[in-house]
Parts: sequence; C-alpha cells; structure tokens
Amino acid sequence: PGWKTIKTNVIEHMESLQFRNLEALRRERYTRRAQAFVQVYRHWHAEQTDKRALPRAIDLMRRPEIQRDLGFPEEIAVTMNSFKTYRDRFAEWAGEWRRGCEDKLRTLIRGSNAFKDKIADGVDPLSLASVVFTCEECEKEMPQTERMPSLYPSLISHDCLWPRVTYHTYSDPVDRGVLAVSGDCMASDFRETWDCTLLSIGRWHERANNVIRLCGKDPYTTTLEEMDALD
Repeated sequence: PGWKTIKTNVIEHMESLQFRNLEALRRERYTRRAQAFVQVYRHWHAEQTDKRALPRAIDLMRRPEIQRDLGFPEEIAVTMNSFKTYRDRFAEWAGEWRRGCEDKLRTLIRGSNAFKDKIADGVDPLSLASVVFTCEECEKEMPQTERMPSLYPSLISHDCLWPRVTYHTYSDPVDRGVLAVSGDCMASDFRETWDCTLLSIGRWHERANNVIRLCGKDPYTTTLEEMDALD
C-alpha cells in the first residue's frame, strides 16, 4: 500500500530530474558552441583597424546561419573550425548590422520632438552637427556629469546599447547558451543584442544647437563636416 501511494509522485520526480539533467547537458553543449564562435569572432575583431562601429559576437550569433549551427543535434560536431567557415563573411555581416543600426538611429532622430518634420528631404539626419544623443542609462547613473557623450559613428559602440538582461530572460537552451558568453558571466553581466531605445535627443542637442547658431549656421542643415571645417 505504501508504494502504491507514492509511486506516481516518485515517477514524476524521477522524470523531472531526468528532464532537468538533459536540459543542463543541452545548455552546456550550446554554451561550448557559443564560446567557440566567440573565439573565432574575437580573432577577426582584433584584426580590424576601425572598431568604432562593429557588432559584438552576440549580434552575429543571432543570425540564422549561426543559430542553426548552434542548435545542431549532439551527434553533429560543432567546433571553432565550423565557425571559421563564416570568417570571410564577417565583414559583410558587420556592414549589414551597422546599416541596420544607422536606420534605427535615423528613425529615432526623425521621430523626436526636436527634429520631427524639420529635416529636409535628402538630408541624412546622422550627418547633422546638431544630432547629439543623450543616453538615459548614463544620465541615470551620472546625472550631473559634463562628459560629452559619444558622437556618431562612435556612438554605435556605446556600451549601454547592449542592454543587460538576466540569465533567466530566456528559457530556450540555445538562447541561454548564447547569453552565457555575451558578457561577464562571473559578474552575471549578460547582454542582449544592440538596441538604441535608451537614446534620446535631449540637453546635449540643445547645447549643440546654441553653438551652431552662434556660428551663424542652421542646426537643421549644418553637417558635422561643415562645423569641423570652421575649426
């Protein structure tokens, strides 16, 4: 009678343990694969002369080609050599990523109160000298700082644009494997892909406007190159 009473609970518990063990093994496998990709990408990244606007490994690991390889079944070996086959495409992928970031920044600028309906057709918002972003995360942490924020294109590599997330943000084992190598695991500093939602057009833009007007220029047409030439 005792066994009959606990049989169902014991079986369910054993099945649960087995499932958790299998999930842990899968996460470990995907994490090893993600680490292999990161090593390949870091070698490529180190060789680039201009690092002002390059993606991080987490950004490229979200590409369908890399997601597919990360998620291959256990019987298919996935190593650094597997990812080295993509090395010749990193520059192309980095260019696609950067253009995507730039399009998002242009949308942010054109939709802001400061620039809405004020930028003429044919003018690239990112070329304007008056476009200076404020990072809300930096403002929150250092509200009184007078440190000038990064300007485009260096702005694209601003650290806050890779949002911090928790390891449990995702339940999928592949996603967790990717997150595990996305930042400083020892500090639980996990990062998501690039996102510009923390940026806004604020006080730094107003300061830039004042300087541009003092030079007798129009903030909505004057480019960074033109202002540099005044120096």
